[in-house]
Parts: sequence; C-alpha cells; structure tokens
Amino acid sequence: MTPPSSSNDDLQDIRLDDNAHAEQQHHSTRPACLHGPIHEILLVIVAAFIGATFLILQRGTIVITDSLKHSLSMDEAGTSWITASSGLTAGVFLLPLAHIADHCPSVSRKSLLLGSLALFSLVTGLTALCRDGIILDVMLGLAGVLAAAQLPVMSNLLATVYSIPSIRRHCIFTFFLAGGNSIAVIFGGFGSGLAAILTSDWRASFVYIALLFVIVLVVAVFILPNFPKAGPYMGDTVQYSEEHSALLAPEPMEKHEMRVD
Repeated sequence: MTPPSSSNDDLQDIRLDDNAHAEQQHHSTRPACLHGPIHEILLVIVAAFIGATFLILQRGTIVITDSLKHSLSMDEAGTSWITASSGLTAGVFLLPLAHIADHCPSVSRKSLLLGSLALFSLVTGLTALCRDGIILDVMLGLAGVLAAAQLPVMSNLLATVYSIPSIRRHCIFTFFLAGGNSIAVIFGGFGSGLAAILTSDWRASFVYIALLFVIVLVVAVFILPNFPKAGPYMGDTVQYSEEHSALLAPEPMEKHEMRVD
C-alpha cells in the first residue's frame, strides 16, 4: 500500500491557524449593526437603564414612603405594600413574560421593548394621580409587571447583537446586569428624592421617573437595532461561519491501489 501524502494535512493545519487568527480579529471588532462608538455607547446606556427599571422604581418609592403614608392616610400594612407590590409582580411575571416574548414571532423584539417602555412611563405617570392607597399599590404592581417585561427582551437583544463570545460581549453584559444598582441609587433614590423635596410633593417623584423613561424611550427608538424574530443577527459572520464549517468538515477518503508482488 502506498502511504498517503502529508501535504494535505499540512495545508489544513495552516488554514486552521489562519482561521484562528481571523477569529481573534473578528472578536475584537464592533458588531456590524452598530454604526460607531457613539451608537454602541448609547445602546449600552439604554440597556443599563432598562435593566435597572424595577430598581429605579423601587428606590424612588422608598424615599417617599413617609410622605405617601401621611398624604394618603395609609396604615402599616398599606405602607409595606408600597415597596412590595412592584417587586412581587416583577418576580412573578418575569418568566411568563419572557416565554411570551420568545414565542411571539409576529412582533419584533424592538417593538416589544419600545411598547413596554411606553406603557411603563404611562403607568408611572398616572400613579402620581392616585388619591387612594389601594389604587396606588395596584398601579405600582402593574408598573412592576411592565418592568419585568423589558428585562428578558433587552437581554435577548444584546445576545443577538453580540452573538459571538468575546471580551466585548462580556463587558457589555457585565455592565447591563451589574450597573443597575448604581443607576438606581443615583437616578432612582437621589433623583426621585430631590424631585419630591424641590416640589414638596411626593407626586413629583413619579412624574420624574415617567419623564426619565420617556427620554430612554426616545433614545431607544433611534439606537435599538431591529432584528427579525426568526433568528440571530449574522452580519459579517455568515461568510466566516461557512468557511469555518467547510474547513472542519471531514475530507473524503482517498482510494489507494494495492499492489500484489
């Protein structure tokens, strides 16, 4: 039997090395759906605010609890529900809403996200008109549901934009998940409390939160990429993936003639 030539194996090793180098370069680049560093920075900021929606509402409510208690003549049970209602509904409806968002092909993720942001701003603004403690708790619970609807959609959208594992993707998701607490303290606690102090009215806190997310909504309209619901964004990686699959595919076995001496 004649031994097979090793030239094909050497060429395949060279192509694998070149492919690994190209993959490393690809991981360090910005996704093609983002049109520059400003676009990417604004996307990350919007994602961080969406990830902190529930925390901003909760921190903004905590700082005005005493004012709510005296203004609406609420007892201890009603006061405890002020902060518990939004957290309870957000936790209960998080997974069901994520399931609905994943199995709703007729509506894009951008539309779902913008719709939930608009409804959250509307409900939060209407909460300032409440004159009864029970209605206030119901409105805060509804706001918690809308806040829970935003988190899985935004997470799925970021996973689509940064579909390839890389250091850039790790940093983006770290800021998206871990930056919410700092944003909630600054914009939820300090901002809401300052609005209530300057106006001497707790209702200004909810108006402030509503206006804050109206701004987030306006920015999101222009910077959120709109992907089809059927699959992830491929961009410039389609050609690379095809070459990678073809390279790793097993080569057909060569037939060697046997000589009988």
